[in-house]
Amino acid sequence: MLNQRHCRVCACVGLGAAACSAVGQPDVTLLAQARSLRCQASGHGAVEADAADFAPLYRTVSAFNSTFGGSAVASQRSVLGTSLIESVQSSSAYGGLQVTGGSSSSHFAVTFRVGPRAVVASLIGEWRSYYNSQGGGINLAVELIRSDRIEPPLFRSVPDVWLLSETRPIDGTFLLSPGEYVISCGLATTGYTTGGHASLTSSLVLRFDDYCTADFNLDGGVDGADVEAFFGAWETARPEADVNRDGGVDGGDVEEFFRAWEAGCP
Repeated sequence: MLNQRHCRVCACVGLGAAACSAVGQPDVTLLAQARSLRCQASGHGAVEADAADFAPLYRTVSAFNSTFGGSAVASQRSVLGTSLIESVQSSSAYGGLQVTGGSSSSHFAVTFRVGPRAVVASLIGEWRSYYNSQGGGINLAVELIRSDRIEPPLFRSVPDVWLLSETRPIDGTFLLSPGEYVISCGLATTGYTTGGHASLTSSLVLRFDDYCTADFNLDGGVDGADVEAFFGAWETARPEADVNRDGGVDGGDVEEFFRAWEAGCP
């Protein structure tokens, strides 16, 4: 079920970062990007494309072996901004007469910094996978991780290797404290032997909003559930309970939280 934050994300899908930037300017800085496409048909050299900077990328590459069969296609449409990051990717491959017919991949990764204020990140989208038992292979991973220290992924989604066809949502709302993060999505497909086929598609939007302390549980409203969520974090000294950002979790955070809670959110 979509909450208020997700509805704001849906309104921005397809518009790109520039169209959404007027909504607000969260404390997010883009640091690095790695976006690439690659296709190869057996017996032929690879066809590749890379993004050199943070500009939008709209590319499709393909490869075909007319002698032994086998083909591959990969595409990516991605837009990067400090309010919104968007990526739509696809990868497909068909087998040929040789052991490996076609292979393709689309890689997307963006490193960004949050701070000095925390932000709320809303992630929404989906991916789909298909491969056949005649010789198709897939590899996919979608991740949101903190990169400046070792922590479990905030979000990770990979296919079930036993399912030939699968569709999964990309969905989550996260409070990102100051630090560095990476959002990534990697797709790779291979067609082995005649009849082998595999395909992957993914679409994701990562939207940044200013964090409102009163909405502690990030459900889009301010009520008693936020008080319960705050004390659950405060009693276990979790980092998000440091709402006054003094580096510790103590009574000062309780006072600061209730000041914010009584004021509500814009």
